[in-house]
Amino acid sequence: MNQRRSLVRGRDARAIPAILLSLLMALLAACGGDASPTTAPSGGSGTGAGPTAGATSTAGGAATATVADPGGGAASSGSATKISWMIWADDIANDKNLNAEIKMFNDTHPNIHVDLIGVPWNDFTAKLQAMTAANTPPDVLAIQNEGDFVSKGFMLPLDDLIKKDIDTSKFLAGALDPAYDGKMYGLRHDTAFWLLYYNKDYFDKAGVGYPPAEGYTVDQFMDTACKLSQSGNMQWGMSNFNYITGILAKQQGLPYITMDGPGGAPQYRIDDPKTLAWYQKVADFVNVQHCQPNAEQNSSLGGSDPFLAGRTGMAFNGNWAFGDVKSKAEFKWAVAPIPGVAQPNVGMKVGITRGSKNQDAAWTFLKWLTYEPEATRFRSENGMGQPAITDQQANDTFLHGANAPEGLDTIVKQLSDPKNALAWPGYPGQSQADNIINPAVDQVIQGLNKAQDVLPGAVQKANQVLADEWQKAGAAK
Repeated sequence: MNQRRSLVRGRDARAIPAILLSLLMALLAACGGDASPTTAPSGGSGTGAGPTAGATSTAGGAATATVADPGGGAASSGSATKISWMIWADDIANDKNLNAEIKMFNDTHPNIHVDLIGVPWNDFTAKLQAMTAANTPPDVLAIQNEGDFVSKGFMLPLDDLIKKDIDTSKFLAGALDPAYDGKMYGLRHDTAFWLLYYNKDYFDKAGVGYPPAEGYTVDQFMDTACKLSQSGNMQWGMSNFNYITGILAKQQGLPYITMDGPGGAPQYRIDDPKTLAWYQKVADFVNVQHCQPNAEQNSSLGGSDPFLAGRTGMAFNGNWAFGDVKSKAEFKWAVAPIPGVAQPNVGMKVGITRGSKNQDAAWTFLKWLTYEPEATRFRSENGMGQPAITDQQANDTFLHGANAPEGLDTIVKQLSDPKNALAWPGYPGQSQADNIINPAVDQVIQGLNKAQDVLPGAVQKANQVLADEWQKAGAAK
């Protein structure tokens, strides 16, 4: 599961359907709409012309892009072991950075040739299921919903390979978290985290001090946002507080998810009075205190991003959005930690499918992609995200590159502290459960219903899904 698209929270204050965000996330093709945060790219943000892609179809008829020969050269000879890497992407053929990264591997590993398979996010699981049923699964896989992929037997456990070939001390905090069953099925392609972006010009005009380097508390953050707001003048302190309400709830120690359901199943506890009060507090921040644009006010902005339009002093976005904000913001800006600092690493995990017929070659590629410095340095140099390993050259490039914002060094140091790494495993059936809970959370954030009126019923339905899928996962072992 990629958490950039799976953290339970209200999407935003506009009357649009709830969707799963993960990356953060994200990480990932960009979510539609300028008012959404730029979601982390799946492997780069390049838009230059790339290799010609062949169109194939999923079982449901959705288009899939396959880059059959990213780079050509000696690695494409018939003697090489061919493997495939399936990743979520809407236009993988034109992702010049990702294709250049794969070409680098193919050119330096003449005995292995990697083909890229790009599948849109919403079609990803169906495509994987169809390929697995046809006994032609991808060899290497970007893990979209880890709990579901593991429980359904798609993923190969990597624990023995990691013990044999990997120095785990080289990974950053949060980059080596196991699945719900305690086993390792993937390594992080990148480190991704949420940040508080702020408009320095906006703060200066309001005479309010900048966010502290150590981060606000949640209450300090909300108070500051309200001080910055003049909703009558179409100016607000915050644009998307609700994007990470799940992280902030868990971070504050509020009841969120436990393992005390039937047979030890995971169960959402956001129907607890304390957590219900939290979601209602966020809704009131938007609809009563008017410290963030509500649905009607967002509509009046014509779909533009309130933060980039200079209408809000702050916004949540990820380290994947540095280049986008730099190119579009017409004001001085910087970044600070999210309130409370602690959060999960929502960088994309990559693993090996259990059905791969070339697992040795797949491991060679996976290790190169996630652990060896060459690929990590390439991604840092090309703005493809923060390294997941402690390679000094790669990390220095990330911290001081052309798109690195003011304040980044301090934040990275804070998030490198294990105490600020928030565990967030995915569970069997969680994507289905979130599809029940997220629309209910959206109703609350949009001011359409009170938290106590809609969340308990959604939790009951979602928890039944989690219990059923947990039982199936146990029976499948």
